[in-house]
Amino acid sequence: MASAAAYGIEQGQLYFSTVAAGATPVAANLKADSEGAPSSNITAASALWRGQNRAPSSVIMGNVDCTATIPRCTFDNTEVLADFWDGATSTGTAHGGTSPAGITKLSKNSKPLTGDWLWAGQRSHDGKVVNIRFHNAFLASITPTHAREDFNALDLNLVCLCDASGDFFSVEVVD
Repeated sequence: MASAAAYGIEQGQLYFSTVAAGATPVAANLKADSEGAPSSNITAASALWRGQNRAPSSVIMGNVDCTATIPRCTFDNTEVLADFWDGATSTGTAHGGTSPAGITKLSKNSKPLTGDWLWAGQRSHDGKVVNIRFHNAFLASITPTHAREDFNALDLNLVCLCDASGDFFSVEVVD
C-alpha cells in the first residue's frame, strides 16, 4: 500500500474564544498568524502487566495528558497578554512623565484563560483547508518579547483539557 502524498501546512491563522465552541473563523476571534503545522502530544502513564510470566502480556493505562504546539505565531503583545493571560490594558501616562501611553500589564491576579482554539490553514499539495480545533486549552506559559515593533513570532504551547464531550482536539479537512 502506498502512503499518502507528502504535504506541508505552511501558513495558518489562529482563532481563540473563551466561550465553549466559540473559536469560529471570524475577525473578532482572530488572534495570530502562524507558519508551519501545529502538533499535538498525548502522553499516557502506563504499567506493564506480567501476570505470572517474566515477559509483559498486557498494559494498564493510567493518566493521560495532552499538549499542543502552534509554531511561529505572530501577534501584538497587547493582544496576547490581555486575551490569553487576562492582562489589563488601559491608557495613561508614561511612568515618571506626562507623555500619553498605552499600558498593558500583568498582575498577581492575571491567569491563563481557558478556551476554544481554532487553527485554520491550507495544505500545500492539494490546497485543501485544514482546521485543527483544540476544544478546551490554555497557555501554561508565554514569553512575549518587548521589541521596538511590539510584535512577537513565537511558538505557543497549549495544555489541552477535555471539553464537556470528553474531546481534546479534532482535525477537519474540508473536501
